[in-house]
Amino acid sequence: MREWSFFAPSHPLRTPLVSNNRNQVRPRTESFRSADKLKKQIVSSLLLASAFGVLAQTNEPVVVELPEITVTAARLPGDAAPLSRVAANVSVIDRERIDSSPAFSLSDLLRTEAGFALFDNSSGFGAHLSGFGLRGFGEKAGALVLVDGVTANEGGGGSFFWNSVPLDNIERVEIIRGGGSTVYGAGAAAGVINIVTRDAATRPLSVEATGSGGNLGFNMGALRLSGTTNRFDYRVTGGRQEWSGWRDFSHFRAWNAGAELGYTTEIGRFSVGYDHHTEYSENPGTLTTAQYAANPRQSAPGAFSRFVFDDELHRGTLSYSGSFENGWRVNSKLYHQEYGTQFLAFGGVGKESSTGGLIQASYESELFGGENSLAFGGEGRSQFFSQQFGAAAPSAYDNTTFGAFVKDAITFRTGTTLSAALRYDRQEAYLDNVFAPFPAAPFTGARENTGWNPNVSVVQSVAKGSEIWASYSQAYRFPSYNDVVAATPAFVGNKDLVPLKARTVEAGVRTRADERLSGSLTFFRSWIDNDIFTDPALAFGFSQNSNNDAIRQGVELSLQSRLCEHASLFANTAYIDARFDGGPYAGKRQVLVPEWQFSSGLLLKPFERWSLTLENLYVTGQVRINDAVNAQSRNAYNVVNARIAYQRSRVTGWLAINNLLDRRYEQSPATSLPGLGPQTPAQNPAPGLAFQLGMRLRF
Repeated sequence: MREWSFFAPSHPLRTPLVSNNRNQVRPRTESFRSADKLKKQIVSSLLLASAFGVLAQTNEPVVVELPEITVTAARLPGDAAPLSRVAANVSVIDRERIDSSPAFSLSDLLRTEAGFALFDNSSGFGAHLSGFGLRGFGEKAGALVLVDGVTANEGGGGSFFWNSVPLDNIERVEIIRGGGSTVYGAGAAAGVINIVTRDAATRPLSVEATGSGGNLGFNMGALRLSGTTNRFDYRVTGGRQEWSGWRDFSHFRAWNAGAELGYTTEIGRFSVGYDHHTEYSENPGTLTTAQYAANPRQSAPGAFSRFVFDDELHRGTLSYSGSFENGWRVNSKLYHQEYGTQFLAFGGVGKESSTGGLIQASYESELFGGENSLAFGGEGRSQFFSQQFGAAAPSAYDNTTFGAFVKDAITFRTGTTLSAALRYDRQEAYLDNVFAPFPAAPFTGARENTGWNPNVSVVQSVAKGSEIWASYSQAYRFPSYNDVVAATPAFVGNKDLVPLKARTVEAGVRTRADERLSGSLTFFRSWIDNDIFTDPALAFGFSQNSNNDAIRQGVELSLQSRLCEHASLFANTAYIDARFDGGPYAGKRQVLVPEWQFSSGLLLKPFERWSLTLENLYVTGQVRINDAVNAQSRNAYNVVNARIAYQRSRVTGWLAINNLLDRRYEQSPATSLPGLGPQTPAQNPAPGLAFQLGMRLRF
């Protein structure tokens, strides 16, 4: 039977993935084939849009100016700014988009966003701290993930418990690209993924129950209770997820529970919240090319080639927000997080605790005939991390960080918005009894890091609903425990790492003037001093984090169109060039960063109460982990997802399918460490066809 695809050429893995010769130069014809595939992607999508454009002519839409989108203006929820005044490439995934998406998890939801890449090397669906990259950052994410203003990851490895925030509990997700350290602090060199959870219902009691099941042993259940009565509001959530996994030895099981109670007074709202997440996950390990060809669903042979994790996360918060008649707003939050893990393959145990506080104040006024918005605030955090492997000496990393920022933006009647911001941070860190296998030696000592980071920008309205903008920012990242401490027995810690500093210039244009066509185009270039990366070139099969300068530059394009009353279309694409600038790998592309990413989606409502969503993701030019010399062929893949739903009154039913065409692909391509001999591919197969049939009841 002839193979076919949606928006895409035949699957790239039908041809050999790699060459075993490290010195073999990639033929020019392969580059031409990759470029040709990309052209086919774009042309096929344009043809699809044209076809629906013809359909739209028979049911011509009314020209409607789209409503203004607002985004979180500062670190904590409560301050909102119109997107038309923000000098950044921002994407907002709202509740309606979440409800129509085929995504099984939050990580799946983000995969179609320009510049975002997921590196899931476990059992799929974002299980166990799957890594990610944003805007040219690969193995080190370079971006922060915030949950209601609280940092939920660090910008190093960037790993995040994606399933700790179920899709049912999310109101919207904001992807704010570019240097964000001025407001958000350390780790936001590539940007911020800001997760805003759902508010309590406005009536006394709202009940939402969700359940689904599918192949691969997939099952999920969730319950949400919320309401508002008099001055009190509350929410209580709970859920369970499980799947056997597409590969052998890739079982995943997780529990979530959370509660929040709020009380509104004359001076503002006070709330206290608690969330708990536990998960058990198996990682089947990597396969050789021969094993992958014979059976991609098998696990790696040998007990030490497979991994088991048992994790537990606690997060508690105490918040206050208030608005006053004189134009002032105040938001503050105290939080405490604890995370524990058992890394069973090597008898590893890890613990982390983080306690901190945030406060921000903003003031709205008139200045020089324009609307002026002033914001300032501070943050303090104490973090402790320890880990131990077997009988080896434990390692510990203790740090305290203090930061303060000020930001001012003024919008004139000419439609010009000028903004300037500045932040100062100071970190004191202490390392003790760090586990360091041969050839390194244990080390103990204290380090101090400081950073000043400015940001200046301008936005100019050129027509109603359209503007152009430009900005310059500086961002930073202090070395984290994942950077300076040995992460596994095959990894050597590095006490001599210095902070990463990023200088970014970017410019863009966007429009939301017409629902028939809206979108944005952004150009950016970042100069990274002392980029932190994993150097695989140490002897005896060890690797180590090191500093090296880098340059990241690219173009991001996003388009949305309401083709007609019953059809909407979106398309996102990003070209990113991320290379080392000097050092032993000068000019080489950085690992895991896709050179091209193209995604598109179509939402159809052919009948009343029915909806159909189709999404396509195509990635190419992805360098494998450990292939710092770029000797292996690059990874490419194409995935199609779909969802069909029916909604009537308080009941919604759906069928969601991931990898509809059941293609072989991998999101986290790797090679063996060069210290163990000639490099060979190490395959991380992603799940094949997976589906879930679900129902949601609302009362």
